[in-house]
Amino acid sequence: MLDTATGQLLADARAPFTHDDFAAYVDAITVEETRGGAVLRSVVLPGWAQLHRGELGRGAGYLTLFVTLLSVGVTSAALGQRAESAYRDGGDAASLARRSDADAHYDRANGFLVGAGAVWLTALVDTLLTAEPSVRYAPERWEAE
Repeated sequence: MLDTATGQLLADARAPFTHDDFAAYVDAITVEETRGGAVLRSVVLPGWAQLHRGELGRGAGYLTLFVTLLSVGVTSAALGQRAESAYRDGGDAASLARRSDADAHYDRANGFLVGAGAVWLTALVDTLLTAEPSVRYAPERWEAE
C-alpha cells in the first residue's frame, strides 16, 4: 500500500499463497451449472431455470403465467365441486340449475389446467433447447479460514 501524497510504502500486501491454498480458493468460488440441473429446475417449477440463468423476462413470464393458470384452474374446480354438492344436496327443481353451473366450472377448470400444463411443457422445452453447461466464479463464496 502506498501513500499517494508521498509515494512512501506503508504496507506490503504480499502473503504466501501455496498451490493448495489457490486450488482450495478456486474450488470454493467455482459454480458449475449443468444442463441436467437446469432441466431439473424447469421440471420442478416452470421459469425457475430461466430465472436462475438470469433470463428474468422469460423466467418471470413462465412462472407468472403458470401460477396464474394453475390457481384459476384449482379455484374453478373448487367452485365446480361446491355447485355439484349443492345440486346433490338439493331435491328441488331449483337445484337442477346447479348441475349446469358445476359443469361450466369444471369445463373452465380443465381449460385453465391444460393451459398451465402447456406453459410447464413450453418452459421445459425452452430449457432443453437453450440450457448449456457453464462455469462462473463467485468470489463472495470464499470464506477465509
